[in-house]
Amino acid sequence: MKFKLDKNMKLYVKMAGSFELVSVVAAFPKTKPKNYLSLLNEKGEEMGFIEDLSALEASESKILEKYLEFKHFQFQILGFYRVEDDFGVRNFEVKTRQGDRKFQTELDFWPKLKNGKIEFTDIFGDRFYFTSLEFGQEKVRDLIN
Repeated sequence: MKFKLDKNMKLYVKMAGSFELVSVVAAFPKTKPKNYLSLLNEKGEEMGFIEDLSALEASESKILEKYLEFKHFQFQILGFYRVEDDFGVRNFEVKTRQGDRKFQTELDFWPKLKNGKIEFTDIFGDRFYFTSLEFGQEKVRDLIN
């Protein structure tokens, strides 16, 4: 298999002579993040399966590892400075471990409780989460209750 990443960190796999956009979903067990990976096309159909990343050529394995690292990266929110609804989007200004950030979600998006974390996905696919906050709890109380 041949892989490539574009500048927006979208992953493509070469199938039947052309590159197709895919996403990677870990099958099981979650304790082996470099094993048992399913390649899904935009319709959610499986295009391929990787039993073990180490079985791929080193260059292809590096591309997939870079993609997986990006895909699983999340900003940890420490506090909320501002939350405001405006023209079909909700604007957030937050303090994260990586510094101050701004992000937007659609108004009808609600954060999800997942593995003890409250998770947000912004309109560009970036992910933010918190387990507890240093400040600003009152700004998001209505979103998470």
